[in-house]
Amino acid sequence: MLVPPTVAPIFIGYRRDDTGHAAGRLRDSLAALGHDVWFDLDKVKIATPYRSRIVSALRECEVALILIGPQWATLPDRDGGRRIDDPEDDVRMEVQLALERPDITLVPVLVDSARMPEPDELPPDLRGLCALSGAPLMRDTWRHCVTDLHETIQQSARRGWRAWAEALPVAAAVAVPAAFIAAAERVQTDPSNPSAGFNFSRLAFQRAELWALVMGAVLAWVAFRRPGQRWGPALRAGLLWGALFGLLGAAVHAIPTYFIDNGTWTGWGLTEERVKDLHVAAFALGVGVTGAGVGALIGVAWNPPGIKRGLLAGLVTGGLLGWLARTELEDHKIRASILIAVGVIGVTVATEWLSRAATTGRAST
Repeated sequence: MLVPPTVAPIFIGYRRDDTGHAAGRLRDSLAALGHDVWFDLDKVKIATPYRSRIVSALRECEVALILIGPQWATLPDRDGGRRIDDPEDDVRMEVQLALERPDITLVPVLVDSARMPEPDELPPDLRGLCALSGAPLMRDTWRHCVTDLHETIQQSARRGWRAWAEALPVAAAVAVPAAFIAAAERVQTDPSNPSAGFNFSRLAFQRAELWALVMGAVLAWVAFRRPGQRWGPALRAGLLWGALFGLLGAAVHAIPTYFIDNGTWTGWGLTEERVKDLHVAAFALGVGVTGAGVGALIGVAWNPPGIKRGLLAGLVTGGLLGWLARTELEDHKIRASILIAVGVIGVTVATEWLSRAATTGRAST
């Protein structure tokens, strides 16, 4: 199937005195199945702030496996109290951070004869863990238990990828009415027109309106389809940043176009055909800049983030589609707007997906 095992590293949280032996073996078993596993002994280097690396890993992971052994909740600290009651306890911090992320798949893994703790055995901020079903991990049925965990992880990955796949038709559906609205009034570029400033304002509004609606819909849908349904902040972020990137692209397009149309470069002996080429280049550059911003925005929303990949994919795709739209679809502005919007988003998502799949493939070799 065209779904990598995970969309982000799997985090394994454990107590070394309780389940250290099982944690290392589970890391090896999941890695053999092609998963990218975040394991503290592998990822935290000497002289590196341990807690900051844990926090970073839990923010980027898609699945958190919390290994619970027979003494998980009762192991004492140096003063004789329970470690789990200490607000500075690393395991407590891991579980708390995982519970605070509604978009993460949190799996309590019961090692050997362990059982799920009762709510009154845990601090109040960890009691949400008791509402989850524990996955057994037994020595005598190890392979079967790991297979069950593998399937649970894959289900989580499919849920994440499905949201982005569904976002593409959502983007297309929103781009259609947005493009009609943007094309309702044609932008004038005649230099003899005394209202040139108003024309630029109209161009900027059209670009901002198109990308605000499309990116607002895309990010809101992805957030809605993931656990937690925190689509409101995602909608606002998409509307704001989509509009800003649309405005930036319009400005990059309009500035060289203004100089071209007002004869600034006539002294260079440019032919009419060359002037047309410059118009196409200015348009493609503006679309490329907008595409770069949109791609970076998708990269920020990706899990784990892929900002550089998204920016580059959006820049290249936006520039190429901008050139194609201006040369082949000049008289079909609605069609061109839809092509650019859906094309930039689709290629960026595909780039992020392929990069994640390639990383996972290297991890399994």
